[in-house]
Amino acid sequence: MPTVSIIILTYNREELLLETLQSVFAQSYTDFEIIILDDGSTDQTRQRLEELDHASIQYHYTPHLGNLSQLRNLAWTFAKGEFIAFLDADDIWLPRKLEKQIEVIKTDENLAFVYTDAEEFNAKGILRPRIYAPYEEEWTAADQFERTLSGQMPIYASTVLIRRSLAEKVGEFEEALILGDTHYLLRLTQQYPCQVIFEPLVRIRKHEQNISVYKEREAYIEMLSLLAVFQEDQSVTRSDIHKYKAFYYRQLAQFDRRAGNWLSALTAYGRTFLHRLLM
Repeated sequence: MPTVSIIILTYNREELLLETLQSVFAQSYTDFEIIILDDGSTDQTRQRLEELDHASIQYHYTPHLGNLSQLRNLAWTFAKGEFIAFLDADDIWLPRKLEKQIEVIKTDENLAFVYTDAEEFNAKGILRPRIYAPYEEEWTAADQFERTLSGQMPIYASTVLIRRSLAEKVGEFEEALILGDTHYLLRLTQQYPCQVIFEPLVRIRKHEQNISVYKEREAYIEMLSLLAVFQEDQSVTRSDIHKYKAFYYRQLAQFDRRAGNWLSALTAYGRTFLHRLLM
């Protein structure tokens, strides 16, 4: 039985997927299985993986869904490992990523997940060498929820190693949310501690077609949808719901104003004002 199940979702990423897989094969920690869930690719993904013929890879195909929460829930059912790691099909792990996370997560059986710092890059080079550097000295597990929900420390799925036994007590990814990983990790931090390794052990690729990175406006809408889920299940206080909604509506308003969408901007500013009154 493998210790780690690595889940990779892919859609028409044959070249980048092979580069991503090479970073997995280069890991210093090797007790893992790789579950590749192909979301209806029309390129040569299946053929390229068959040619690769690597013993650790399980390949599963599904007709195109386009909903990462649904896909993660489906991929999870194939996993056998004690720990679950997600890896986007265009990101890169540095060689000691899994090794260092396993060392940390095994120090405390109550740790729900461990994530790492990361660097963002594109075809021209490194954009940000350390995403979380400003928070290293003051970070605590207790304030992870606040930092993530307020947009200070978004957690990239490719950086996370999850303890399966605790995660399954929380339940599945919320399929009403197209992305869903932020909501899922926030639910975990509501109940269990987490830890961050302030070392960039993952390279996050930035380009126009990232599978898990929506454009700025859609990201704000996704966060507002996430808050609606928390509001419905009453797991976040009424005051905090309005505080965060005011923040994200203001971000949305500023985006629309910059884009010249004045009617949408005015509507979002109005909702900002309303939620501030309700705080």
